[in-house]
Amino acid sequence: MYETITVEIADKVATITFNRPESMNALSYRMSEELGEALSQFHNDVDVRAVILWGSETLFGVGADIVEKENRPTTVFEAHAYSRRLHGLCGKFETLPKPVIAAIGGYALGGSLELALSCDIRIASENARIGLPEVILGTIPGAGGTQRLPRLVGSSIAKELLFTGDKISGQRALEIGLVNRIVPEGKLFQTAVEFASRLAKKAPLSMAMSKTAVNIGGQLALEDGLQYESKCFSMLTTTEDKREGAAAFREKRKPIFTGR
Repeated sequence: MYETITVEIADKVATITFNRPESMNALSYRMSEELGEALSQFHNDVDVRAVILWGSETLFGVGADIVEKENRPTTVFEAHAYSRRLHGLCGKFETLPKPVIAAIGGYALGGSLELALSCDIRIASENARIGLPEVILGTIPGAGGTQRLPRLVGSSIAKELLFTGDKISGQRALEIGLVNRIVPEGKLFQTAVEFASRLAKKAPLSMAMSKTAVNIGGQLALEDGLQYESKCFSMLTTTEDKREGAAAFREKRKPIFTGR
């Protein structure tokens, strides 16, 4: 079905794997289209409760397909449309009502890193090399990197990475808050699956509301964010999962959530 990615679903965890090894998983037009298609399918799929995005233990992705871009001359208007299309793709990761985990092994550069920045959780291997090197090509990130990176690590550190184009290690990424955790080489996918499987057993509606409350509330003034939180909180009050959670607590058993 897909040419540039593979998709597997097991135990309510969907795994999207970049599948362009010949170009080091460069983000092509076709890949961006297929990623969007996969996310659209997951949106209302009850058999998917968590998503993993990754390449391999040794390679996440090297960013935009430079060869493809060079062979497709663009005007200012075409370049703007290209950037906005990538914004739309990253927005799909952010608005998917399910947790998305980026498992970063090896290089995660440019547009590939920007995809990871739009995910909810980032787990990196010790061999990770992470950066936004667009300055070396005389441009800037166009898929949200200049906006999401400072929101994660602060404007000063973000500017350092953007100005220099330096690649940082997984350990450094952990220190600045760019990734949630690092794991030994060879343990990346196993760790991501274990974490995603743990999330897949949680209340789906609760996670969806938590995600939107953080994402939307973070763009609002505090009082407006609190109002939005109250709205999300109240919407869960009458759900079956809310009743199941309370019943499981009383009965001292693990809850079985259905997403209703």
